[in-house]
Amino acid sequence: PGLYSEFKSVHATLSSLKMLDVGKWPIFSLCSEEELQLIRQACVFGSAGNEVLYTTVNDEVILQMR
Repeated sequence: PGLYSEFKSVHATLSSLKMLDVGKWPIFSLCSEEELQLIRQACVFGSAGNEVLYTTVNDEVILQMR
């Protein structure tokens, strides 16, 4: 208990709110769970949503096409 545990709880809640909903984009099935957790922003494009450009929390930029 205490302030630290409350902070961890709030941080976990905020992190889960920022979680990317990858279920609607099959292109993300090419990524491992670890890669998905590193995504900061993503832009899905292509006629079938089969391309994605994303940035990671490590400041990497990745283009993935299927």
